[in-house]
Amino acid sequence: MKDELMSIKYFITSSIYKCTSLEKYLSQFYEILPKIGDDKELCLIASIKCEHILDQELTVLAKSSKVLAVQNESKHNVKIDK
Repeated sequence: MKDELMSIKYFITSSIYKCTSLEKYLSQFYEILPKIGDDKELCLIASIKCEHILDQELTVLAKSSKVLAVQNESKHNVKIDK
């Protein structure tokens, strides 16, 4: 029983740490996006990095049965000329 409690405590602590650090990264992206403006290359890089972090966040939240609330939705069509 004590081992199970320690395991649960570790899982909760680990999940909180991951969510906190991922939230920090997502907040930074949220603040930077308006500054990117029309720079398509930076927009693509930000969306790729943000998608990876969102996937991590959703994985952590799925394990802990929590809900992720998204305040805004943003769509970008990016065309890269070769």
